[in-house]
Amino acid sequence: MHPNHAHRLLGVRHPLVHRQRDNKRSVPSGNRGNRGYSFRYPVLRLHSLVIHPLIPTDMAKRRSKTVEQECRYNIQQSLSWLKKAAKFGDGDAYDRIGYFYTLGEGVEKNDSLAFENFKKAAELKSANGALNLGVQYMLGCGTIKDLKESEKWYIKAAEYGNAEAAWRLYAMYTNGDSFPKNEIKAEEFLQKAVKAKHPEACYLIGARYYWGKSVEKNYQQAFIYWKLAADQGHLD
Repeated sequence: MHPNHAHRLLGVRHPLVHRQRDNKRSVPSGNRGNRGYSFRYPVLRLHSLVIHPLIPTDMAKRRSKTVEQECRYNIQQSLSWLKKAAKFGDGDAYDRIGYFYTLGEGVEKNDSLAFENFKKAAELKSANGALNLGVQYMLGCGTIKDLKESEKWYIKAAEYGNAEAAWRLYAMYTNGDSFPKNEIKAEEFLQKAVKAKHPEACYLIGARYYWGKSVEKNYQQAFIYWKLAADQGHLD
């Protein structure tokens, strides 16, 4: 599985997989002779390193390589501490270890070991672990594909307060994607997603109030839910 696809499915972000979008920053250049003007240049971000376009390419590459080496060292350190925490019954630690095995970061990629760690995490009531175990069963990664087990662990993840699990359940029950269509369950998990402040769920409820779909029109309520969605990072 491609790392980008894996991190999107697992609902987590990794420093070596997720790269911030290139952005632009305006910088005044001051006056040159009698001409005053400003110019814009792109700021490239690689592993949180800002590279100015005027820095020679070889220097930028050396700096990038140094940061990458530090990241790899930090991954090894992280794994070491996560394994210690897991021995003490930390479910979230098992979940993170499973994620490393999924991507092959710091360890050799191994779907079976990823599945085992997600399973231990889920059994220790880790919300993320339960969600990721549901994903493993859905895709058949490290185990036999089993949609019943997938549904079971998605539901448990939502019950443990995982907003992403609740939102995905709403979508799947609404569309009949992977699980049979069920409007009652769809609405139940939409409300759970809203309670857990999932941005898409909050936006959807706001739209219902704005357009009067399934509820009486109420612009004030629409604003409240849209603001809540925006506070959680929704771009619309």
